[in-house]
Amino acid sequence: MKFLVIYNTVKETGALLAEQVSAVLKGLDQDVDLNEFSKDSDTIIPDNTDIVIVIGGDGTILKIAKEAAIHNCPVLGINAGHLGYLASLNNENIETIKRLAVGDYKIEKRVMLKAEKYSSGKLVDSCECLNDAVISKDSLSNVIDIDLTIGNDTINYRADGIISATPTGSTAYSLSAGGPVVDPQMKCVVITPVCPHTLVTRSLVVDGNTPIKIKVCGSGENIINLMCDGRKAFTVEPNSEIQISISDTTAKFIKLNDVSVYKVLSTKTDSY
Repeated sequence: MKFLVIYNTVKETGALLAEQVSAVLKGLDQDVDLNEFSKDSDTIIPDNTDIVIVIGGDGTILKIAKEAAIHNCPVLGINAGHLGYLASLNNENIETIKRLAVGDYKIEKRVMLKAEKYSSGKLVDSCECLNDAVISKDSLSNVIDIDLTIGNDTINYRADGIISATPTGSTAYSLSAGGPVVDPQMKCVVITPVCPHTLVTRSLVVDGNTPIKIKVCGSGENIINLMCDGRKAFTVEPNSEIQISISDTTAKFIKLNDVSVYKVLSTKTDSY
């Protein structure tokens, strides 16, 4: 099999773990390439790669998993960061990767989102995300007025922004904003307002086949941006429409254990 091992050099244990992983796989006569991770550049994943092993924190795993999804290539995350929600292994069970060479693992498919901007009915921009698409303002002053249309029903918000998250992203920004934890294998979208100006607003879990449209109606002097997985994708002008849908691209994560996301969440929370 062909393995690509990518490690974040910023993490103290990144290079060491990469060498250990490489040594274990090469000891099993596997073909292994080592690459360093850079947040400012795209990682090139060769077409003949069978499995990508990512060593780093959730940010590193997230970025590489999105690129690997384009190549229909599964990813195994090894935690070298803090929380490590997306990682399947840590430095204490590196030897477990021997199971990859004999196909002794499961693949968990995760949905991704597509965010498209329409102006005067025409598509003018788009992006895809594995965690979330966030509409937010660039300053602390003023709130923004948001119309959220789900199917044929429209809900009005006054808030600092609004999060559209995948089940994978339900443990990220959406969770910090009060959203629910959703099973990562579900096909749905979690909608969570950011600092809404009401005492009764709650997150919504929307079926993945239901059309979702978001329109910023009033922003004052704020510049409104759409962020895909924490990076600016494009500016959202007043009255332009953002359509959120399930992407045709699917991310694949390798699981070497049967630990559920709920157990992982409990363990990570207890450690802080």
